[in-house]
Amino acid sequence: MNLTYSFLHGIPPFRDWRGKPVPPPSLFWLRELCHKQLIFFVLRLLFFRGGRFLLPLKLCRKDGLKPYRCYEREVNKMLNVKVFTDGSCLGNPGVGGYCGIMQCNGKERIVAGCCTEMTTNNRMELKAVLEVVDWLNRVQKEPCEIEVYTDSQYIVNCHTHERKWLTSESRPNHDIWHELIQKGLAGKHHITFVKVSGHKGVELNERCDKIAKAQALKARHLVYGG
Repeated sequence: MNLTYSFLHGIPPFRDWRGKPVPPPSLFWLRELCHKQLIFFVLRLLFFRGGRFLLPLKLCRKDGLKPYRCYEREVNKMLNVKVFTDGSCLGNPGVGGYCGIMQCNGKERIVAGCCTEMTTNNRMELKAVLEVVDWLNRVQKEPCEIEVYTDSQYIVNCHTHERKWLTSESRPNHDIWHELIQKGLAGKHHITFVKVSGHKGVELNERCDKIAKAQALKARHLVYGG
């Protein structure tokens, strides 16, 4: 047997029980192994790129993006929503109103409402944020990057505390904080709070303030009449 031939092809020389060289076995198993490796390589090109599993092709053609970008679009690119919120309370405690103005992709949406029960200004400020997140959960299926601009120092300061502290029954407004954490802060959305100065000429903040006060007046009219 030609030992040089054997070593060049990666096959060591085969010997029988007496130590004499014998011809190597059939190379059919080697061809089968190469076929399996080729199939695995093709599957890897189709379904993997950079070590990340790709979504099916039919799910990626809705927006015209290439298949290998679909996973990155869902993970890294979130819909940016700019929100201005404000709350109002007549009497504090008393009846109140809230307003949230959302802006996204050049479009605007206003969410507003009133509260005919005894409430506080801080509670109405929180209610405005909660109603905005609740509306986005119902309408927008994709995760959002939400920037909330508020003149409430209470919301900005409390947001930095631990969630257990916020949802403790001994804390005021713990029920709204718990609902806000479940629907927004701990959900699919990423929410950041930005403090703005109230009554300093910020257009959207001033609009929110007027709408919230109008909703509070509406609540007082519903309760007391006149």
